[in-house]
Amino acid sequence: MEYNVRIGSGEILEGSVTGKIHFHFNKNGLLVEIPDTEQYFSKKNINGISFKTTIRDKIKKGSTLAKIAAFKAASNRNNKNIGQQIAVSQRFADMGRDSVVQEETKIAMINIKSLGDLVIDFGSSSDIQKKLVKAYNNPKSFFIESVKNQKLEKKVQNGFLNIIKWLLFWPYLLIFKLFDLIQKKSGFGPETKKESKSELEDFEKSEEYKKILKNLS
Repeated sequence: MEYNVRIGSGEILEGSVTGKIHFHFNKNGLLVEIPDTEQYFSKKNINGISFKTTIRDKIKKGSTLAKIAAFKAASNRNNKNIGQQIAVSQRFADMGRDSVVQEETKIAMINIKSLGDLVIDFGSSSDIQKKLVKAYNNPKSFFIESVKNQKLEKKVQNGFLNIIKWLLFWPYLLIFKLFDLIQKKSGFGPETKKESKSELEDFEKSEEYKKILKNLS
């Protein structure tokens, strides 16, 4: 099985490179990808990761509808009250104007040997921080947990698909079940095969799984 977990992405705010940065976890542990430079860095290339909360200025876009309304109010020739026309136009213009607001943002400081310190913004996603810390500090635990999470997601997905199938095709499924039951009772039906294990369950018992655990220890 090809094991690869995507942890998340961020934007490089400061450092020797700029652009997007992606974090993955594979059989060798944490992997950092910087698409603009076409470079990949494993844990052995990372000197440390730390997090802090900072206040940053962000542009809050004004209402597009208000901008259109301001233009229409200013160009309305039917309004004989010029003072009122100017006031209405100004009010809509204020609503449509972009403004600078201060926002609390969680940023990561990552030191990569060949690149130095990189300051990364993960936006509003706090889940990335939690996963990244575990992937860096406790790779073995992250690996075990990620496989279990994939099994759970697969189980939920399959359960949801089964419900959809039942809702759409329940008359045909009932007929099939009834036909199968008659065949079994008559002794002419095919032998029932045991349900095969899922790929993830097989992976957990494989030599590859044991090898990855040993490598991450």
